[in-house]
Amino acid sequence: MLMGMGPDGHIASLFPGKDNWKTTVAVTYEENSPKPPSQRLSFSYAEINNSNQIWFTVAGSDKAAAVAVAFGDDPESLPVGRARGKEKTVWYVDQTAGNLVWGC
Repeated sequence: MLMGMGPDGHIASLFPGKDNWKTTVAVTYEENSPKPPSQRLSFSYAEINNSNQIWFTVAGSDKAAAVAVAFGDDPESLPVGRARGKEKTVWYVDQTAGNLVWGC
């Protein structure tokens, strides 16, 4: 599964501070998204984590803080940190997004 990440660490339509990560069905519903559109459908963590591989592509300095959390001591505090492929998870991060972690 190829995924991106928002500046707040959200993936798909799974946002920080929401409890839709608890569902075990394949698709979840967000009725009050912090960014438009307010109503969204999304793959659930259960479905995302059922992927053999997850590949993240992350670019931009506005995502550096979220990348730092994802590679820090408490990655599961953000939605992106709860996504893991069954076999592997691959990150492609540009220099500006990785600056706080790797000093690019």
